[in-house]
Formats: sequence, structure tokens, C-alpha cells
Amino acid sequence: MLANRQLTLPGEVPKTRQLTLPVRRYKYLKPALMMAAFGIELFLKSLSSKCVYHAAALGGFLVTAQPMKKGHSLGNQFDELSPELQVGLEQTYSKRPVVANKDTIREALAAYDGLFVSTRYSFEDKGNDNGRSITDLVRLLDLIGDHVDSLVKRVFFK
Repeated sequence: MLANRQLTLPGEVPKTRQLTLPVRRYKYLKPALMMAAFGIELFLKSLSSKCVYHAAALGGFLVTAQPMKKGHSLGNQFDELSPELQVGLEQTYSKRPVVANKDTIREALAAYDGLFVSTRYSFEDKGNDNGRSITDLVRLLDLIGDHVDSLVKRVFFK
């Protein structure tokens, strides 16, 4: 059955049909889908968070971060980013679109929006991946992670 599909190497966007594993048959891939979608969410939240100060021993503080937008919608998390960060991610994605048939980062995020929620309790028989590609999802996670890693690290406290 795989003979009609073209396999691609990491980093390549397929020129014909994307190999998409039906998660309904391969039920143990659902945790991988869930974690990759959650990873994208965490990267986006890390770019739009504020410092929270907690009193600690000896008069010091424990500094943590709190996302500006709660929830699991990848589109909403992207919309919460500063315009500069949005443009940076859009440019990074346009140079290397990694999700088949998705020309913009917004389209790519929309393709996986809601995936974390729909797959996190797969034993409840509510989870539906709608045949989404785990390959493209992991490529999108890598692209966003690489972009975040490339940003100039700034240390500041407000």
C-alpha cells in the first residue's frame, strides 16, 4: 500500500502525496501527536509570557513565567505574540514551509489547532486526529524550536 506514496527525507516537503499514518490503526502514535502539538504551544507561550515573582527564603524571590494567553489554541497563542515575533516566525516559515499545502505559518498552525486537546485523552474515544501528518507536525515543531533558539537571548526583569 505504501508503494503509491513518496517517502521524504527529514527537512523535505513532499512533491506528491504526504505519507500520513492513520492514527486510528497506529494508536500508540497519539501520544506523540499530543506531545508535539503541546511542544509548539509551549514554544509560542514562552515568547509571550510575563515574569511572576514569588517571595522566597532569606528575602529573595523565585521568578517564574506566566503566559499572557491561556488555552491550547495555537492560532490564539500566535496572535498573542508581538508583531516583531510574528513577522520573524512568518519569515522563517516562508523560507522553509514544512507542512504540505500550507503556505503560511498561520495556515500551518491552523492545521494542528486543537490537536493537543483532541488527543490528550484518547482512551475516552473523543480524540480525533483527522488523519493529520505526524511528519509535518514534527517538522513544524522543529522549525519553531529552531527559530526560538535563534533569537537573541535577553535577560530582563519587569
